Order: sequence, then C-alpha cells, then structure tokens
Amino acid sequence: MRHIRTVTAILAAGLLTVGCGGSEDGNGGSGTQSSAEAGNSKSDKSDRAEEGERLPVVVESPAEKPVGINPTISPTPERDADFTEKVIHELRERTVRMAGVMKSTSGSCEGGEITLKAKAATECTIAYADVEIPWTVTISDSYKEGSFFIQYNAEPGKGLLTGEGVRAKLWEDNHQYSDEMRCEELPEAEVVDLDADTGYKCQLVNEKSDGSGEYTVDMAVKVKRGGPWFDRLG
Repeated sequence: MRHIRTVTAILAAGLLTVGCGGSEDGNGGSGTQSSAEAGNSKSDKSDRAEEGERLPVVVESPAEKPVGINPTISPTPERDADFTEKVIHELRERTVRMAGVMKSTSGSCEGGEITLKAKAATECTIAYADVEIPWTVTISDSYKEGSFFIQYNAEPGKGLLTGEGVRAKLWEDNHQYSDEMRCEELPEAEVVDLDADTGYKCQLVNEKSDGSGEYTVDMAVKVKRGGPWFDRLG
C-alpha cells in the first residue's frame, strides 16, 4: 500500500508525502537465478533455438547500466501538484524499472484523474517508447474525503520487455563469470505477461574446465516488477 500526504513535504522510509511512496514491489530484485533455484519452464515459441545452439546476438558492455530498482524521472512533481500527477509520475518510474532502461514516458488516467473514493479503482496507462502499459490504481477502503493521508495500491496489468534492458541486465549479472553472453533477437519494446516466459531466450557460453570444448547455459527471459529476470532452462 502506498501513501500520499496532502499538506507538508516530508520524505520518510516507505512514505513520500508530496510524491508517491510506499514499499517496493514484491519482486523488486532482478537478475539470474542460480541453477539450484532455476525452474524448468519452457516456451512453445516455434522458432526458439535448439538447446546448445549458439544464439545469434553477442551481448557486449552496454552504454548505460540498468536503471536498478529506484529509477528517477526528472523533474519530480511540485509540492502542490495534485494527487493524479504524483501517482502518474510514480507509475512512469515503476514502468521504467520494469523496462530496465530509461526512455521517454508519459501517462494518463481514465476520465483525466484518479477517482478519490474508498475502494475506487481507476485505470491508467503509461506510454514507454511505442508501447503502453496498463495500471490499476485502487484507493484504500479507509479513505475519507479530506483525509490527511491518501493510501492506494497500484498494480500493472502487463509487463514491459525491452531488448536493451534485457541485454544490459544479462551483462551486469554475468560478465565477470562468463566467457560470452548471447541472446536471441529481442524487440525494442514489447508488452508481455508478468512473471511468465516471454518466449525469448538468452545464453551463457563458457569453456569447459578440462579444456575439451565449451558448454552453454540457456535461460528463459521473464519480466518481473523489478525488471528483467532469467530462468535457467533444462
């Protein structure tokens, strides 16, 4: 549950009084699961490379690091900005976090503003590059008109996959430990299901310790609220 305080500006842990605060999403981290944690999910994507086959795109050091779990979009809303403006700004930052890299964003809500009534749900949309991510903003059941604090919950209806974000995260997580990193051709930006195999794959390539050749580790690409995620296949 997130909060907005409607009068003074005080920033405290878990509470942004003039902007949008609250706890991080449950899936705030992103990265590559260890082999012990990895699942065995596989996509039915027909053109996925066969296991062990080298994927076509070599992943090199990105121009910019992944944005991490706390991206900041400037400028932030003014102290006297209305509730809808503050929430939209937060949703833009959370959408960038899913994407993994910073791009131009904009947002709007159904009817032009978030409905301030107990339990009211408002549909909002955040545009990132050429795609749109739906969000649902729900006001807490304890809300009363004129409340000093406004508590709400905001959930994405879909995830956002970006090729640049996936490659940057793969490099950050693995370049110190892998000889080479590769991925399939990835889209610039695509709307996908959250926490599900997107149908795309990346790969780690390493020399065998006995020098007899190389081996590959194939990973399904997922998107969590905290950004790109990789699940080891097989």
